[in-house]
Amino acid sequence: MPAPAPAPAPAPADSVLAKNDTATEPIAAVSSVAGGRVKASPIARKIAAEKGIDITTVPGTGPGSRITKADVENFTPSAQFASSGVSRSVAIDGSDTPLSSMRQAIARVTVRSKTESPHYYVTHEVNMGAAMTFRSQLNEALDDGSRVSVNDMVLKAVATSLLKYPKWNSSFDGDKLVGHSEINLGVAIALDEGLIVPAVMGIQNMSLVEISQAVRDLGSRARGEGGTLTQDELTKGTFGTSNLGMFGTDTFAAIIVPPNAGIIAVGAVKEKPIVDNGNVVVGQTMNATISADHRVGDGAEAAIFLSEFQKTLENPVRLML
Repeated sequence: MPAPAPAPAPAPADSVLAKNDTATEPIAAVSSVAGGRVKASPIARKIAAEKGIDITTVPGTGPGSRITKADVENFTPSAQFASSGVSRSVAIDGSDTPLSSMRQAIARVTVRSKTESPHYYVTHEVNMGAAMTFRSQLNEALDDGSRVSVNDMVLKAVATSLLKYPKWNSSFDGDKLVGHSEINLGVAIALDEGLIVPAVMGIQNMSLVEISQAVRDLGSRARGEGGTLTQDELTKGTFGTSNLGMFGTDTFAAIIVPPNAGIIAVGAVKEKPIVDNGNVVVGQTMNATISADHRVGDGAEAAIFLSEFQKTLENPVRLML
């Protein structure tokens, strides 16, 4: 018996079928037909009728290609499509797309970063159980309409860690590291036109609630609501953060924004089994990855810095200091 025809690649949901789509005869179905009658057991016919399956499209594996009960039960719509030998011609727009000025700027900055800064990456898994409880309690206590997000806590933890390890709040400059007296923490914001990383200026002086308010204001102005971003906010960041947790991302590594020494990328807070005092329980964890400039510090230094970030979130009372 001839082997079933290979399944064509499935067309994208928004694909456009050309007018000359063709279909060939189902190979498996032909082999199950004798004298104009499909060879199938009565129970196979009954199940096919109940499931709304065209019995002639089911490949038969019994003697003489007879269609059995198992053949029908194991049959899937995708198998039906495959056996039909449908050939589709998909129209794809192959025209060039000019880059917007923002896309060109992103291309220049990212190429510069990867060319000039020798990136390396360190990832830690953060137990977010205490932080999530702390956030819930804090938001319940706030009576002015303020709300603290997971990202606000991430920013505060980064700022706290930079205060303890200020080396990462510096920039490489030939034969020296240029230190910065303020922590201007960049926040990656995705716009329809592309990505920007404006900074929360002087974040080391802000409380967690003030950071929350500053980030909301930054995001509004980035989207053209209630003002515009300042030149300093766009150009004087000293360290970066990026968060793809809202997309369900587990782990990723971000590109350093020159001339920063690093950027921390965080994924989603997800439930997973963890060991707590010898017992397996459902915990809440988040992966954090630092992309670090090897000219500024080595792997052990980045790991120590990221450990401080992790400890701050796992002991959220530190976020109030």
